[in-house]
Amino acid sequence: MEADVIISERIGKGVPESALDIAGETGYIYLLAKKYGMDYYFEPFQVTTGMHSGNFVEITNNLSHREILEEGVYSLPERENYPY
Repeated sequence: MEADVIISERIGKGVPESALDIAGETGYIYLLAKKYGMDYYFEPFQVTTGMHSGNFVEITNNLSHREILEEGVYSLPERENYPY
């Protein structure tokens, strides 16, 4: 018999794994910079990750209250070529 035992609870901010772009030891999420008509422009934001739970990853540094790109980070241009 196997069982998962919860030892303690912790509340934190997290994002879906699909929103996280990992480059070596550095993680990025993409915040909405502006919306013009049907076009959306995102800017990379470096994050520090913590615990993983299911398909979510804890973000331990301070996040602003802006919209986050949750899926599709793999199709964005390389950060070096980003227009910001």
